[in-house]
Amino acid sequence: MSRQQEDQVLYFAYGTLLGTVAMTDYCPTATPVGQAALADYEFVFERYGPGPGQGGCSLAKVAGAQTRGILYQMPASEWANLRKVSGEHTDYKVLAVVVERDDTTSIAAYTLTVKRPIGSFRPSEQYLSLVVDGAASAGLPDDYKTKLNELAARARALGGDS
Repeated sequence: MSRQQEDQVLYFAYGTLLGTVAMTDYCPTATPVGQAALADYEFVFERYGPGPGQGGCSLAKVAGAQTRGILYQMPASEWANLRKVSGEHTDYKVLAVVVERDDTTSIAAYTLTVKRPIGSFRPSEQYLSLVVDGAASAGLPDDYKTKLNELAARARALGGDS
């Protein structure tokens, strides 16, 4: 294995980093590898702190659920930066996952999820649009985009400041 291959990380994006434009803000050389699905996890918005804006995309373990997303390959240095800006060790944690590609190949990757969820979170409209627009630009299946729009509508119904 070459040095370049050793330094690459696979990241499963399921929320605000679905779109390549959003991803390149944090990981400029990340390359989309393709769509993937994570079994037995439900995509949710969860709060990690009491203040406005202290919450985000998360994964809840739910048997039979499925979260779709995009698998990205990136240098280990960009993965380290993504973990840092996401608040690893305080707000988010790394989760090692096995996702299934559309060709039914299973592959190990990493993702981020809220470390200690304390309830539902109402994201801002800008935050929600990163998820919904990212899913559209990523070409996720229509039924999954509908599911994300329903999740966004439920989050909006929570009311309050984001």
